[in-house]
Amino acid sequence: MFEDKLLYFYKSGLSYWHLAIKHFWKRLLVWLFIIFAFLFWNYKIFHNSHNVILVVTASLFTFVSFTLFCMKPIWKYTKEKYDCVYPDPDWDIFLCAALKRYHNKEVNGEVNEEALGFLISRLMKRMDNKSKTSFLSSVSNSLTLTLAFFIPVWSAFNTWWFKDKNDITHVFQYMLLVIAGAFLIIFVFKVFLQNTIWNTILKDIFDSEVTKLSSLIEKLEIIRFSIKNPIYYKEIDQYLDKKDTEINLIIKEFDEWYKNFASDPLIRYFKIIKQKLKNKKSNKQIQIKPYNKDIK
Repeated sequence: MFEDKLLYFYKSGLSYWHLAIKHFWKRLLVWLFIIFAFLFWNYKIFHNSHNVILVVTASLFTFVSFTLFCMKPIWKYTKEKYDCVYPDPDWDIFLCAALKRYHNKEVNGEVNEEALGFLISRLMKRMDNKSKTSFLSSVSNSLTLTLAFFIPVWSAFNTWWFKDKNDITHVFQYMLLVIAGAFLIIFVFKVFLQNTIWNTILKDIFDSEVTKLSSLIEKLEIIRFSIKNPIYYKEIDQYLDKKDTEINLIIKEFDEWYKNFASDPLIRYFKIIKQKLKNKKSNKQIQIKPYNKDIK
């Protein structure tokens, strides 16, 4: 069904990984190596000292280095290629433009309000069914289960911390660490996690299907609203005119990838690898033939 293909296009062809991050995966691996090396060489310092300043310094180093070494080049790349940067509102408008172009291509015509209404209703029913079994919904609806898991973990941590440390100095350090840690978590969540790629990654891990469905429905509603209200969201058509080549290339790459589509991820990746090996073999044969011809 078309809504299945549209959802898969949004999840895969328009994912932040496909549009931006995958072009910098080597840089991400280098950054991870640097972080692990930093933690490894300073393990004894962190292990033997419970200084809050060390924890804060390590956390700041991690986020600052990730921003400068990884995210800054990604932002520059998306700005030059798509004329927008995530999580700016323009990024959502760009995705709406790509969805509108893809819809037009699939139905061989212009987007109409009736077709979008049907798609939205179908996707909303699927989202309702998926949300009943999602991970985050299960946790939020079962507070008792969450506390039952958290309390033993907290108790074990306290036992480990106070083992052979009964003087008032260590108690004070412990209380200071807990308070500073709580403020640090809140600060990191507000500044670094909300409306950033980290937030997207966390949502993808825990609630991929529900999150993507909700986001896709929101963008389809924007497109539907813009049909009868061209004054609003006029940037969609502007992106279609300005980034026509880039959007068509994204759709073309997805169509090639969709030829190997399968519901089972393992089968899908097996087909993709098989197709890549086949293409590689064909390219070698094409290169060899002219060479042999010249020899003769």
